[in-house]
Amino acid sequence: AEAAAPAAAPDLLAAACRIFEREGLRLVPALCCDAPLADLEAQLARGGAAAAGIACVGRDGTPRAVGPRAITHYNVLDPRVQRAVEDVVRELCGRLRGAAAVDGVALLVPHDGWLHLPGVAWGLDDATFARFRAAAGVEEPGDGADRFAARAALVEGPLREKWLDWRAAEVARFHGRLADVLAAHDERWSLYVMPTTLCAAGPLAERLRPSLLAAAIPAPLREAGLDPVRSTAHRRIVFVAPHVHGGDGSGSRSLLAAGNAATAREAAPAARRGAVILEQVRPLDVRAMVPHGPFGSALPVGPVPAADLATGAEAARAFAEVFAAADVEVVFDARLGLVTPEQRAADRAAIEALPAVPLVPVADLPVPLVVRTARGDATWVHVVNAAAAPVRAALVTAGRHGGAMDMASGAALEVRGGQVVVELPAWGMRTLRLSGDVTVTAARLEYDAGLAAAVRDRVADLVRRRAALEEPVPLDVLDNPGFELGAAAADGQPTTPPGWELVEARRGSVALGVGADGTGRAAAFSSANGLSTLRSNPFPAPASGRVSVAAWLRIRPGDPQPPLRMSLEGVREDREYYRFAVVGGAAGGRPLSGEWQQFVLQVDDLPDAGLESLRVRFDLLGPGSVEIDEVRVFDLAFAEPERVRLTRQLTALESALEAGDLGSCVVALDGHWPRFLERHVPVPAAAPATASAPAATPAAARTGVLDRMRRLWQ
Repeated sequence: AEAAAPAAAPDLLAAACRIFEREGLRLVPALCCDAPLADLEAQLARGGAAAAGIACVGRDGTPRAVGPRAITHYNVLDPRVQRAVEDVVRELCGRLRGAAAVDGVALLVPHDGWLHLPGVAWGLDDATFARFRAAAGVEEPGDGADRFAARAALVEGPLREKWLDWRAAEVARFHGRLADVLAAHDERWSLYVMPTTLCAAGPLAERLRPSLLAAAIPAPLREAGLDPVRSTAHRRIVFVAPHVHGGDGSGSRSLLAAGNAATAREAAPAARRGAVILEQVRPLDVRAMVPHGPFGSALPVGPVPAADLATGAEAARAFAEVFAAADVEVVFDARLGLVTPEQRAADRAAIEALPAVPLVPVADLPVPLVVRTARGDATWVHVVNAAAAPVRAALVTAGRHGGAMDMASGAALEVRGGQVVVELPAWGMRTLRLSGDVTVTAARLEYDAGLAAAVRDRVADLVRRRAALEEPVPLDVLDNPGFELGAAAADGQPTTPPGWELVEARRGSVALGVGADGTGRAAAFSSANGLSTLRSNPFPAPASGRVSVAAWLRIRPGDPQPPLRMSLEGVREDREYYRFAVVGGAAGGRPLSGEWQQFVLQVDDLPDAGLESLRVRFDLLGPGSVEIDEVRVFDLAFAEPERVRLTRQLTALESALEAGDLGSCVVALDGHWPRFLERHVPVPAAAPATASAPAATPAAARTGVLDRMRRLWQ
């Protein structure tokens, strides 16, 4: 019998287009560049000069790998990479030709893709940098293997602005060519540039982490090579700002909020703006739950993706934040791919009633009210309450009124004395239509009677928690922090004290000596040659996201300075996690002396998830010896400048409360540090116990790991 021909693979994209058209929906297919492209890989495999510039190269001269599969991060500035993407977009447009439901194509730019630059000092390969030098009229700063580091110093220093401008212009022209490809297939289509998780995870996000001392990067999109204003100069391009939400972890929510705010600020001046609402999906281990479900003894292959969707008033927060940040022409809600999200009928109606014209913000309104208006046959007013407390807003207007209507309910609103009163729930919004020639000039806010007392109580509670930071309490996580449980020597050879492990014992040794108090014990740690490590028992990562390790150290009089690292190790997603400060003879380290001195290693940016098996480590990088005593681990140790900043924040809250500015108080209380204090710092008792807190200047930290600190405790 004649063999049947294999069935053609179904065209799912064509099917989606037909379904969307049948249901009266609009479709924007998305293209995510996070996988290898065969043509580019072939050129890289050939090597030589032909491959120069295709891979994204940084200060060390090596190509960057990205994503869980460690694929090559292509250089978006390279013309061959850009042409390869144009070919993919052209092929996609051909498949979409004639689809009536399609409005364009979205170009996704996630943190683990390759359509962006991972920071300022990237794109430093010979071919790309030669193009920049020709455009900027600058000389090559170095040669040989050190040329990449020399280029990095140049673009992070005197040529920073020229470099960032040149990169942004190159990427914007690339976006423009992609938009032209779309327009050649259908002049109705737009290109939606969508940096989804670019500032929610990865290296840019880490630099947006809330800090009391370090300033966040002001323009993360620009450092990634993206310029919303330049890109949207092309009339077919819409820049879509991401609003990423996730679980209420200690640092994750604040990190996401910082990324959302930063990208929204940069996208606000764009000629065409949109927004995308995303839920942070995390792996969830369900092995313990499966046996109790309907699947018997079946086990999943691995962790399953899960999203923690908000409910109640928090479910409305995403849309309120979107419309508070900017007037947008389109909103993509990725939550629809998970479940139908909760949305209050009034909020949905307010969005649907918005006119398809630009809205202009009303200036100088009280926080957290955002009002935008548009004039036409009537005055359209969009009102947003960007806070977690319901409010009654009285809009002050000028002009001749012909009536006011709430477009969400269709109800007429009373206009009295030129004021229109609107009731707004937490994170609520309304769209109003004011007949006649009317202008909104100001607003007054009124809150429920109990809000002021509730805010006052929270502020007083925060002040008490802040006071507890003056006397931090060490964590009970080390089995033998003072080496008092030292073991007896065996066969004349000293043994490692309980609770501590000597790694590479053939190179180093541990003996017991007299402790810092003159009566107890201390560990005398030495290395004969090469690296030797003394490390503690493992302990879990603190929920606060902070760790401070304090230890008393000294050397014997006349001994040379040992090359010592005081460090913290752990395991993160099956990879080593390591942070350290240098001490003694190591480059940049604070010298040891014959007297006992306290040294502190401060780490305030622990990963929010996936970190386990932390250990305190002392690493001798070469021959030398050091005596160690009273090792302590803290999770709520704040340097004096940090405590001062916290005090200033709380003082500003008290001042706003006394001035009756409840809106500013509600917004501030939703910030990172008030929530940090409430979550992690216990309310102290009437007479807090004195802790054995470190009081000395901390060890100098290696640049790029720990900033040099002046004092950790008074």
